[in-house]
Amino acid sequence: MRRIMVMVAAVVSVLALSAAPAAASTDPRPTVARTSVTAANELRVLTPERVAAAWDCEAGYSCYYTGLDGTGYRWRAPGCGYWYLDAGSQHPLQNNLYSIDNRGSGRAEVYNRIGTNRYERKGWVDPGQQGNFHQNISADMVRIYC
Repeated sequence: MRRIMVMVAAVVSVLALSAAPAAASTDPRPTVARTSVTAANELRVLTPERVAAAWDCEAGYSCYYTGLDGTGYRWRAPGCGYWYLDAGSQHPLQNNLYSIDNRGSGRAEVYNRIGTNRYERKGWVDPGQQGNFHQNISADMVRIYC
């Protein structure tokens, strides 16, 4: 009888916890349930949730990512001109730029510093296009045309 009472108490507590309302969150992003992918493989697997979040860039801007296919850390360039990747919110992209989503009106070019005030163009993405750099191109500067 005692065993049955313990089991009933356990079931009731599980049901009570599952029926409790979730705490309100100020995070506007939806909560995503974990999949059965192991932690070691999770970084290599592009799950449906990650695909939905990839290439998240607003119209009229160009966005730069530390991962392939518009994943990882994202920096949205505030406008046209030259942007140096060694300072500010774009700092994580220096020597770590792997993809660009160009939803702006002009070409976005990526440069590597090769000397004092000297840069070598490593690639570009035209307006309306997305692109990947499949190797580290040592990005130090972005030039965005209007």
